[in-house]
Amino acid sequence: NMKVQIWGNVQFPGLYLLSEKTTVIEVISLAGGPQPSADLDDMRVFRMKPDSTYEMINFNYNDLLWNDKLEKVTPAPKLLPGDIILLPGEPRLYWREYLSLGLSVMSTLLSITLSIIYITN
Repeated sequence: NMKVQIWGNVQFPGLYLLSEKTTVIEVISLAGGPQPSADLDDMRVFRMKPDSTYEMINFNYNDLLWNDKLEKVTPAPKLLPGDIILLPGEPRLYWREYLSLGLSVMSTLLSITLSIIYITN
């Protein structure tokens, strides 16, 4: 068995204890799959080298989803113990963030309006 971490735009990021034959696709599936905001064309595996620095391996899973011919697909790296898989992507704003932003703008506009009314009277 090996420990692999998955971070970023997946449903359940975290540390997973896996069989050494587990593939990148299987880890992403175990983590709940990619979120809609995930950049599947810029997936990364970070691997610690013997000198304690990290090597970054990029690969593109959009090739797998959208190419008609599988020989064009960028192969995913074989996972090793300690690897970190990262699915970057855009942060999503939820209704609470939009509401908070809207209320802040309204509060500022109301304060400016009341200040102008107070000063002119």
